[in-house]
Amino acid sequence: MTSKQKFWEDIDYEHGNKFLDLIRQMPEDKIAWDKVSSQKYIQLRHIEENQDLNWDYNAIISDFNLDAEFYFQNEDKNWNYQYLWFVENSPAIFRKKPDEDWNFEKLIVKVIEQEPNDLKTLREYSHKPWCYSYFCSCFDYLIRHSDVEISEDVILKNSDLPWCWDELESQNSISNTTMMANPDKTSNAHFLEGYTNIKKLRENLDGDWDWESLSMRFDAKLIENNLDLPWFFQKLSERSDLNIDVIIKNKHLNWSWFSLCYYNTILTLDIVMENLDIDWDSSEITSCFLKDMSVLEKYPDFPWKLNLIVRRPEFGAKLIKKYPNYDWNWKRITEADFFGIDFVLENPDLDYEWPSVCCSPGIFMKDIKNNPQLNWDWNSVSANPNLDYQFVIDNQNFPWNWDFVSRTCGIEILDKGSLYCKMKLVEEEYLYDEGINLDLFLSNPNDSKWNYRYICSHPLEYDRKKLIEIRAREYMAAYKIKMFWKKIYYSPHTEIGKRRLNRDYQKLFETRN
Repeated sequence: MTSKQKFWEDIDYEHGNKFLDLIRQMPEDKIAWDKVSSQKYIQLRHIEENQDLNWDYNAIISDFNLDAEFYFQNEDKNWNYQYLWFVENSPAIFRKKPDEDWNFEKLIVKVIEQEPNDLKTLREYSHKPWCYSYFCSCFDYLIRHSDVEISEDVILKNSDLPWCWDELESQNSISNTTMMANPDKTSNAHFLEGYTNIKKLRENLDGDWDWESLSMRFDAKLIENNLDLPWFFQKLSERSDLNIDVIIKNKHLNWSWFSLCYYNTILTLDIVMENLDIDWDSSEITSCFLKDMSVLEKYPDFPWKLNLIVRRPEFGAKLIKKYPNYDWNWKRITEADFFGIDFVLENPDLDYEWPSVCCSPGIFMKDIKNNPQLNWDWNSVSANPNLDYQFVIDNQNFPWNWDFVSRTCGIEILDKGSLYCKMKLVEEEYLYDEGINLDLFLSNPNDSKWNYRYICSHPLEYDRKKLIEIRAREYMAAYKIKMFWKKIYYSPHTEIGKRRLNRDYQKLFETRN
């Protein structure tokens, strides 16, 4: 763990302890333990160090990287086995508790991830309702999203298990090689000789074929020469190995031009511009081929989607200046790195969407203070992430949205701000604002107006920010002391430095003698 990671982990640990202090002040019957247990700053060590609390272990399952050891240490808890597949090495728990109510859809994935060579748990407990169909139908998704690598090798090595081969045939990540290694498992692969026998396919067009799977698996050249067959053109459009020239020559067919733009690696911008009668997906064309301003100058009449690329460094402000009358998405632009008060002042004639400008992270309070002539929208300024307490207090006469202000500035504005904002404190709905903090609650924890369930899930960001400020100042102070000491310790011009040099010299002299 790096020092930076340790700093943030320690912050969350200390903040979590303060949160638990708050929870201990609450009436026991009001505590929502599912919310407390899944609070984002609660760490596993909080649970281990506070065993007297009534943790909801089922809420903990999905929020922590638990392992089987933690389960066995807390086996007596009221676990919901439908969710225990979340736990690392959950197959070990299953083997000890096989008769519990397990989620076999999810558990089979865990077993396959952890036992890819022999799948011993599936074999030993073959009588259990393992969801092979679910795994096979989700194979592509699992390949892309599983934290543990899954490959089709697990199927090849364990081909005797009851996989759903028709489902596997529909998965892009399963190769024809795997299908043909088990030709007796699926009628398509066996009958069509590895998806190459077009003659047999034509002779049996009335057969019960899965044309979607065949469109994905059949030899590309054979498909190109037999486009009159009832292929599934959505799936064909996703194939990168089909010849784009053949596709263009047969553009009257039901291709998905969006998928072609996304998947076909041979498609070029010149081909697109030479075939403008095709209903190309202009968003995908813009994202794929609009690389610099010269493309816009060469093809000015194409319906480019400029909002998709305006935040790229190679475009940015110069693109907006060149096309000032374009229907710009100002919310997207005002969140870009290049946007700030300088851009606004340099381009006063643009048709700005002022609410987006006013809550832009690129606009600071000094910008608003120094430019009162601009069309500031105070409702949106109230939600600007750079809003600070002092600016609000100095300008209490402005038409603030106090609900937004209280969320942004936290408890300070409640303690010292306007009367309106203070009055919000006594309203129950205020408990959903960001201004709540530990001191506010602890001053009267038994107040009937508190929404306890909400408090149990509240991140208390105001207190965390204060804690970060305190610890950061301590860290910087310690760092400065360390650097100062290092400077004087190694300097030949300070008393400490001179004594160190003399000691080092004496040690060197003694060593040589």
